[in-house]
Amino acid sequence: MGLFNEVSLLNGHDIENERELFYRNIKKLKIDEEDLKKAIGCGLTIEDWFEFLFDLQDGYGAMFYLNINREVGQRMYETVETKKHVVISEFIHCYVSMNSFYYPKRVKKALRKLGFFYIDVDPRSVNITKEEALAGIHKKIDEHVIPKPSAIVDSGGGYYVIYKLDPVFASAEKTLKLFDHIESFLVDMLAEYGGDGNAKDSCRVLRVPGTINAKYSAETFVKVIEFNQGLIYSFSDFRDLMNKTNGFDLNAWRKLKEKEKKNHELTKKEHDQKEKIVNNWSSGVKKRFSIGSLHAARSLDYKRLILMRGRNMEGFRNTILWLYGLTQKRLVSTKDEMELKLRELNDMFLKGLKVREVKDLAQHCWEDTYKLKNETIIKKLHISSKEQLKMSTLIGKEEKYQRNNTRRKKERRNKEGLTPRQQAKMELIQKVKELNAQGLKQTEIAEKLGIHKSNVSRYIKE
Repeated sequence: MGLFNEVSLLNGHDIENERELFYRNIKKLKIDEEDLKKAIGCGLTIEDWFEFLFDLQDGYGAMFYLNINREVGQRMYETVETKKHVVISEFIHCYVSMNSFYYPKRVKKALRKLGFFYIDVDPRSVNITKEEALAGIHKKIDEHVIPKPSAIVDSGGGYYVIYKLDPVFASAEKTLKLFDHIESFLVDMLAEYGGDGNAKDSCRVLRVPGTINAKYSAETFVKVIEFNQGLIYSFSDFRDLMNKTNGFDLNAWRKLKEKEKKNHELTKKEHDQKEKIVNNWSSGVKKRFSIGSLHAARSLDYKRLILMRGRNMEGFRNTILWLYGLTQKRLVSTKDEMELKLRELNDMFLKGLKVREVKDLAQHCWEDTYKLKNETIIKKLHISSKEQLKMSTLIGKEEKYQRNNTRRKKERRNKEGLTPRQQAKMELIQKVKELNAQGLKQTEIAEKLGIHKSNVSRYIKE
């Protein structure tokens, strides 16, 4: 086999020309069940990592392999099946796609959902050590130049800085353009520490934690060094950060566009102002992509439920499609769009409804005006208390109270984990000991601090 461009292959380009693989039976390579439980850092296993990657994404994921002779292989599997095809070997490098695909082909036109932003940091490219690069990453986080990552992975020679997203569909050209702009922005923010400008493609694959990076040694395992469970961002979070960094005023842009649409032309002063705004952000991305509403969060919960039940929704298919349709009705502008959303959800089932049935459901949803409470939805779908633990909105009163109590308890405590009362007591004990060290008698200390003498005696002993 002839030479090939490794960067191009990892980004999903020209893969069709590389089908003369070093193993034609690559589909037979499967990981043992016990190896899926292998620790990869931060209390995670390989199985946990794939849950992190694809719990909110469906469709197909890509497994990409590269052997020591620089020969390549790739297979596409349904996202829930990808974990079974990890290869842990000092002779084979193993990668997985971060985003999912409509059909088994790792190319942009097949992209289904965009679920991650990522920065591949290679310290060697800027002649610094890994330790210096990691310190630089944390410096940028502390200075709020980049957000706190959902995960940081030690890839062997460098790091992956990973941000998990509420997934968005990749069908719109503007969505892909926004993705590219944000990826470029994030890479630029870490360029001085080795941010790799060649590793920002939406079809990119990254090394699987728990596998071996044999470029360095047979003992160099890819591992997760930081993990923030539940830290999920939206596109708008990164768009707003990019706007702020580049001095782009989105509200000013919108006002000008509204006036331009209304009056058909701008004054010279307003035209100059528009040019100034555009020049402040040369990429010119203007559209907002936000899925932060209650209805969008509910939609994600329905998908989580389907995945938690192994895609087997027998007995609940009509109900969940109807409920999902009622939610999507508030997010789309036409009935055809809503029908498309219902078809996509129907494709997630192991055994979906017929196209005609989905079409009829879409018609009912479009005409219905129901507004259902969480308790009603939970009852209709038989959502258990265990399933509610992974939901963001579809939770009952008990789970809601539990989360509120946990949040309140956390908010009450300071950086040392103490409540205001505990902190006050610690400070009082410290004052007692300081006065005792100065030679004051217990009676004098009690009188000075306004506490009982017995407490003084006890605090001195603590």
